[in-house]
Amino acid sequence: MPMPILKTDVCEEVSTMGCRTQNGYNINAEAAIRRNYQAMIDGNFDKKFDGIFSAAQRDGRGNIAPQTIVLPEVAMRAVHAFETEEVNEYDDCNVIDIFRDYLNHALNDTCDSLKYRFDLIASQDATIAPFMYKNKTMIGYIPDEGIRTALRNGTLAVGMLGMAECLKILGMDYLTDEGMDFAQQIIKAYEDKCDEYKKKYSLNYAPYYAPCESTAGKAMEHFKSKWGTIKGITDHDYFTNSTHVPVWIKMSPFEKIDIECQVAGHGTAGTITYVELESSIQNNIPALETIINYAMDHDIPYFAINVPVDECIDCGWMEEMDVCPACSGNNIRKLRRLTGYLGADIPNANKWKQAEFKDRVKHK
Repeated sequence: MPMPILKTDVCEEVSTMGCRTQNGYNINAEAAIRRNYQAMIDGNFDKKFDGIFSAAQRDGRGNIAPQTIVLPEVAMRAVHAFETEEVNEYDDCNVIDIFRDYLNHALNDTCDSLKYRFDLIASQDATIAPFMYKNKTMIGYIPDEGIRTALRNGTLAVGMLGMAECLKILGMDYLTDEGMDFAQQIIKAYEDKCDEYKKKYSLNYAPYYAPCESTAGKAMEHFKSKWGTIKGITDHDYFTNSTHVPVWIKMSPFEKIDIECQVAGHGTAGTITYVELESSIQNNIPALETIINYAMDHDIPYFAINVPVDECIDCGWMEEMDVCPACSGNNIRKLRRLTGYLGADIPNANKWKQAEFKDRVKHK
């Protein structure tokens, strides 16, 4: 008997939850699709039909638990082990070999920790978050079988922080061919480890270009307390988010896209590439379209354009400013994209994000 065809609305765009939740291939989709077909044949929609149509489906999915590896810390430990020769097992290794081994250990620990967290979350009852399950916000939920049926379709995100600083510690520059080649090797190590754990537990482990929020600043403070001040590494109050080009490096939007497009597509648990433009871009729409088209032509999975949105609270004047040109007031609300969120009020952000904001340059 031929399989029944499920009629759904067809669209050309895929929705995702936020700029850091790309959600790759769902390892649990095939069994769910077979179950859905059987439910349709049996007419048993209520209990067994869970709304999963394909392994590439993004709707109803999200990151269940993220955990981030501070790459500069791994690199610094490798350099220390190499220079001091404290660890006998590395006697015949160079610093890159030691780094690879330390990174592998960090990836194993992270993946194991994520499995523990997943089991803990999945052990809870649906009444903990009724909106998520009763409103079908999360696909796959079968009430009789528990919330694990929905959570297993989400992602366990293995994050990275400070790629640019990590490479510098290891004697490379992210903006060079050598640095990019090794960055891609690091990402490949993430992918291989995620694939290993994905098959082992039938859970969607994936590399995550983590926004890190305040972790970028806290990690730097911990790094300084442990390793001291290192020129070119601790010059700022925070580590660079994920695989981004550091915010203080001057370049055109096209140059930034040229660099980040080489790694962006591998962040299957979440990624974003953005450029920082002047508020005057509103008067040059063709230029805006050129930048967007350039990003799309270079396979950027998720692209954002940051423009300043400042508002004088006293009179309502809006443009990029420190003092209002209309009323001379300095009661200015500065709205920007901080990490993944557009509309963050700068004065209310934590000290590390304010520091990052001050270091940003426009990509002209």
